[in-house]
Amino acid sequence: MQSSGSPQQFIKPGAGSAVLVGLLVTQILSTANVYLSNLQLHRKIAAIHDAGYLAVPGLNAIPELTSFAAAFWGGLFFTLSAGAALSLLACIAAWIYVRHNRVVLSLLLLIWLGLLYLGNADGLTLFASLFFLSVPSTVFTVGRIVFRREKQSKSRLLQLIPAAPIFLLAIFWLTRMDARLFENIRDHLLLTNPVGTVINDFYYRYTLYPAEVFKPISHKTLRTCSLKGIDEPAFHQKLSAVLRNHDYLTIDDESAADLIVEKKNGQLALLNGRRLVLTADRGLFSAQPGPMLAEYSRRIDRFNFFRIFTFYGILIGFPVLLYLGFYGLLRLIFSPFMTPAKASLIAAACCLVAGLAAWIPIYQADRVETTPENLKEAINTGTRQQRIAALRFIEENALEIRRFPAYKELVKSSHIQERYWLARALAAGRDRDSFQYLLLLLDDPHPNVACQALYALGQRSDRTVIPAVIQTIKTSDSWYVQRYGYNTIRKLGWQQPAST
Repeated sequence: MQSSGSPQQFIKPGAGSAVLVGLLVTQILSTANVYLSNLQLHRKIAAIHDAGYLAVPGLNAIPELTSFAAAFWGGLFFTLSAGAALSLLACIAAWIYVRHNRVVLSLLLLIWLGLLYLGNADGLTLFASLFFLSVPSTVFTVGRIVFRREKQSKSRLLQLIPAAPIFLLAIFWLTRMDARLFENIRDHLLLTNPVGTVINDFYYRYTLYPAEVFKPISHKTLRTCSLKGIDEPAFHQKLSAVLRNHDYLTIDDESAADLIVEKKNGQLALLNGRRLVLTADRGLFSAQPGPMLAEYSRRIDRFNFFRIFTFYGILIGFPVLLYLGFYGLLRLIFSPFMTPAKASLIAAACCLVAGLAAWIPIYQADRVETTPENLKEAINTGTRQQRIAALRFIEENALEIRRFPAYKELVKSSHIQERYWLARALAAGRDRDSFQYLLLLLDDPHPNVACQALYALGQRSDRTVIPAVIQTIKTSDSWYVQRYGYNTIRKLGWQQPAST
């Protein structure tokens, strides 16, 4: 009869090796999938450019689409989110199976089959199928082997040491769980130090590649369509203009088209590849294409569950993986110099302190009280956290920033997050000075700031900036900047020209 297991048994080198195998499998799958997605996007963007449209990503950004580096680092997003969550779950399942009652295997199999089903509930998806098949099975197999070989600790205290900080930190971080959490982590944790800034910049450089893999077509910047099945020149031209207004751009390469429109029994057939998705009345589609295009996007979206799973992987899987990684490394460092119990205790204590140290600036930022009465003082003489909170307050309440002349000094701030929120706050400005400072921030060396300057220009309804923004789109090598720039000119009423 097997004795009961413990958290200490789970957080051991053997468990780490099982999780690492899962991450490796995820990284291989993700890299391959992102690479294929990038090649498909490259082909689509080339067709858009050849047709005479303004392409996003533009010519300065698309060379990376064919590089292995973009696919590898883009794939890391899936590895550290969905891959981390699934690997940890599979490792826990192996631990339960080996250390407890094997009758639970049937329940574990049901959960596994449930994930596999949900991953393909909206249509068979190769990436989701391989992901939910290969990662759990590999981790579970390795986990069974390593957990059977490891001896169990008799000390209950030693069993609880590694797991306790995870629950304590979860309680602390749950108190900060709101819509601003990720922004606060960026502003008050990452961008306050060189290492965090590198992580932030890495995220904004490479996450659009994996996002393109599972993003609904309705959320993509540009879509392509083929109208070769429409043989009436006048209607073809009208339909092309209607679709162009919704960023569906007519191209000649049907294989690179996100949407194919053909005539069928007096109606329009909307196809994805050669698969009929829906049919629409010609007159109704020409007059109100929006709802039908939204329905088309919904019907061909096969990644809804995978997006949800990835989000919770970022929210839960990645932090737990980070904790276990630091705990395992510290325990390995301390083990030669002390007993296993002391090594575990000190490693867990260090992880707890590190987790709380990261939590404190987020907590302090949320404690900053901003009112209309203290805005001027906050911008003039406040701390960095107070200035950021004041700028956010101005932006959220659409206040006229010229009431606080000290904002002009923040254009030269050494803090990226201050310039970021200054750009957002300038969106409601209506005087010439605020407009000029926005143009200065448009040339900011940091993409985060330049993106928000573009966003703010879009909110000001001044169409005279369209040529400058188009020039930014064409010259920038940042896909994020190009994307924000395109959204800006579209909000200002610019439309793609007819295909040449």
